[in-house]
Amino acid sequence: SLRAMYQRPRTLFDQQQEACDALRFRWMGEMERRTLVRELSKEVERTGEPERLLALARRRAYEMRVVIARDRELRSLVAKAARLHEVALADLIRRSVHPELLAEWHEVLQRVHDSGRSVQNWLWASPAKRLNAGSSTPRSLRPNSSGRTR
Repeated sequence: SLRAMYQRPRTLFDQQQEACDALRFRWMGEMERRTLVRELSKEVERTGEPERLLALARRRAYEMRVVIARDRELRSLVAKAARLHEVALADLIRRSVHPELLAEWHEVLQRVHDSGRSVQNWLWASPAKRLNAGSSTPRSLRPNSSGRTR
């Protein structure tokens, strides 16, 4: 072999490959990547917590006996699953909500709230920040007696 001919010492990659072979692990391929994204997409419905999703991805990769080269790769898979879930949810909302009501919601979310921010940004803020500002839910987003949003 070339290593024997040049007396090259073993590299970290060689050691990692030998460990993978001994433990019957393999490098993540496209099939494993798609499987992980599919499973993460299902889990996003139950929790949106990135750390919990990362823990699930690590556990599933271990169960599939797959080596993850970088943690960054797992984080990108979690982000991809979250984006896919958001797209599907937005599509479901567009199909389920009457267009006039959807337009009304859009208009309400763009209004300036008492806090000086848009209603949408105010809603995105943590509840503690909203309570400290002494703000309440905008009247137009509260359900009326029929259960519909005003």
